[in-house]
Amino acid sequence: MKKVVVSVPGKVHLMGEHAVVYGKPALLAAINLRLSVTIEEQTKNISTKEKVVIVSTEPTDHTRYAVDFLLDQLKVTEHPPIKITIDSQIPAGYHLGSSAAVAVGLSGALMYFFKKLWNPIRINELAYEIEKKQHGNPSGGDNTTVTVGGVVWFR
Repeated sequence: MKKVVVSVPGKVHLMGEHAVVYGKPALLAAINLRLSVTIEEQTKNISTKEKVVIVSTEPTDHTRYAVDFLLDQLKVTEHPPIKITIDSQIPAGYHLGSSAAVAVGLSGALMYFFKKLWNPIRINELAYEIEKKQHGNPSGGDNTTVTVGGVVWFR
């Protein structure tokens, strides 16, 4: 059975959280809270109607949008039934990058599962597009920090 697991960190803004949306610099850092995305090919006991089953500690409406967007962007038209499990230590609503972690984790996991590619630049680009749907006009700092880790000066 085919299986991919991707783990990504949360993030904090050290300075410039709101200014970065207006083109000013911000300093962000990855934190020691993680989100993991597991994708498994399902070979038995799965409904033929549902090609993608999502089990998540995060809200699944945004996750469903992200999966559909990514399958379209990766040009995956036919695929076996899969189960996507998202397990997060990052609490939502505390500005710790939970939505960015979902976007980055799904982007990386689906890209590797279907294309056998690991391209952090493309993962970050895809995650940024997902973040736009969630937040309207994000800076890109959250998804960039979650993608590359460490301390990031972002503008």
